[in-house]
Amino acid sequence: MTEMVEANKFSKQLLQKKKKTVFVDFYDKMLDKEGKPMKDIFLEDKLHMNAKGYGIWQKILDPYLLK
Repeated sequence: MTEMVEANKFSKQLLQKKKKTVFVDFYDKMLDKEGKPMKDIFLEDKLHMNAKGYGIWQKILDPYLLK
């Protein structure tokens, strides 16, 4: 998980230097109380998200999307 945190930090810093870009952080919202990825937001393959996972993304992304 440390690699993901570092990658997100790097991406955020990089995007702050670019015009018309923003870093949207999903990481924390997809973790359970123990800090592990929620098991119930993925399909059986444990790679692709199900509707609940995409619902989390939609709620976070919605303020950034053009209406």
